[in-house]
Amino acid sequence: HDLQVVRSEDLPADMMESHDLPVDAFATPSGVTKCEAKAMPRKPFGVRWDLVGADLEQDIGALRELRRLDAQALSRHRASAAARRSSAETAEEWQALIDACVSLFAA
Repeated sequence: HDLQVVRSEDLPADMMESHDLPVDAFATPSGVTKCEAKAMPRKPFGVRWDLVGADLEQDIGALRELRRLDAQALSRHRASAAARRSSAETAEEWQALIDACVSLFAA
């Protein structure tokens, strides 16, 4: 809800923990907001396996699949993710993503 949105400067610096993931964008009833990269804390890298219990791993298929990857497949996956992170989104790509999300949730 719009009333729950606050500026990052108004949050305590130690609020996020090492496993928390900052968002790139969020949606409220009044619209979609893209977060400024300069205001976001650094995103964590990898999975904190020490925080993943057997039940959580069973419930989340992506965790099961990551656990099954061998070293070579995991290396390819990391390289692909790094390439996606380094490619800057254009305004048109960002708008297309917003439009897709809005149409998905409006249905």
